[in-house]
Amino acid sequence: MDIKTETVNLLIIDDEEMTGLTIRDYLRAISGDLVSYNVEFFSGSDEGFKYFKNNPVDVVILDMMLKENDGMRLLKEMKALKPEVEIIILTGYGSGQKSIAALKVGAFDFLSKPFVLASLEKIILKAYSKKVMETENRITSIIEKKISDLETSIGSEETFIGNDSKIKEIIGLVSEISKTDCNVLIQGESGTGKELIARLIHKSSNRSQELFFPINCGAIPENLLESELFGYEKGAFTGANTRKLGLFEVATKGTIFLDEIGDLPLTFQVKLLRVLERGEFNRIGGTKILKTETRVISATNKDLRVEVEKGLFRRDLYYRLNVITITLPPLRERILDIPLLVEYFLKKNNKTDKKIEISKEAMEILLNYNWPGNVRELQNVVDRIVILSDSNIVTPEIVNRALSMHDNYSKIKQYYESDFVELVEKDSLITLEELEKRYIKYVFKSTGYNKAKSAYILGISERTLYRKMKQYGFDSYD
Repeated sequence: MDIKTETVNLLIIDDEEMTGLTIRDYLRAISGDLVSYNVEFFSGSDEGFKYFKNNPVDVVILDMMLKENDGMRLLKEMKALKPEVEIIILTGYGSGQKSIAALKVGAFDFLSKPFVLASLEKIILKAYSKKVMETENRITSIIEKKISDLETSIGSEETFIGNDSKIKEIIGLVSEISKTDCNVLIQGESGTGKELIARLIHKSSNRSQELFFPINCGAIPENLLESELFGYEKGAFTGANTRKLGLFEVATKGTIFLDEIGDLPLTFQVKLLRVLERGEFNRIGGTKILKTETRVISATNKDLRVEVEKGLFRRDLYYRLNVITITLPPLRERILDIPLLVEYFLKKNNKTDKKIEISKEAMEILLNYNWPGNVRELQNVVDRIVILSDSNIVTPEIVNRALSMHDNYSKIKQYYESDFVELVEKDSLITLEELEKRYIKYVFKSTGYNKAKSAYILGISERTLYRKMKQYGFDSYD
């Protein structure tokens, strides 16, 4: 049978423009003989929904935390208008309950940020396969082959790559830990793979078929963290119109991963200690004592022993969490693993027919870079390299360009923000609106009136920048 290319119509709605553009460019780059991706991206929910209504769409990639419109509401409107379209939700930290709610409304699946692009592609293919399953067996066969090829090439998502002796020792320890239900504390700098180790422990345990929920303790206000983990009763506070189940209840047979646990407020540490010691908790506003068997794996980039001595972390909670400790080394201490990691990420993200290889000179740059963001930063750089490469051999110029896309913007942003503080401090007190107006004008002028760079530094989309400029009444070169 002559198999033709199958085209998947994709719509991305995400107000983080860098995320949306990266997904769009990646999917366009990997379009091949079996599956081709027709991708449109919108950072604004109104524009995205308008496109959704007026154009053929097979799969939507939707950010739950949209600024202009609630992702859940947009999900409901899309499913009501075109129930046959499959919608994949992108979530951030502390989004466990929202993810469950989205699935109940009709979302196909969810993926937590940050994520591997190849993993997103696999979910897209499964979503599209479901959409066409009952109509065309031919298409289903093509998609199933593509998924099989993808899984063969990228392997398991829960894979920790490395030949370093410390990494081999850690993998061996993970194998032993997985046989027990003991609490585990994972230490290491940001980007070293703490969540990946936690997922490996869960995946290798007898809880592997149950839920795994990651929570970023430092990024969620205490009251929201409490409702996220413990839930609340109807009427517990203003706006509590229904009962909400917490993760300790929803994932009672599964695993909760508490990332950046060193940032937990002391008042909340007492409540967590009770759960770990007795397996008991109350919903907010409730009096009934509830039981949980949830396993807790925690992680931190701080030295909790120092935090304990400073009085910022409870000693009893530290010992309760620290039954087994895993310390992940930074990437700069395992540089011999860099070529292996680069090859692995290239295989995961290069889905074209061409084989991309790193030249010796380009690899030297990667080996000599300090990697403050560790393995996560390396993965992001390889993602960019795949998108930027137009030949089989990656040159030093491509590597430098991929590195500078992160480094230069970060330095520019820090410079502008610190410089602007001095500018504002010289003036009298001003309104928040005036402050925003001045900062937008300041950044825009400082970047040489570069809209794309200004929007990136401001953390908004170019469309939002245009709207702000119009709102405040200044043109491009005012």
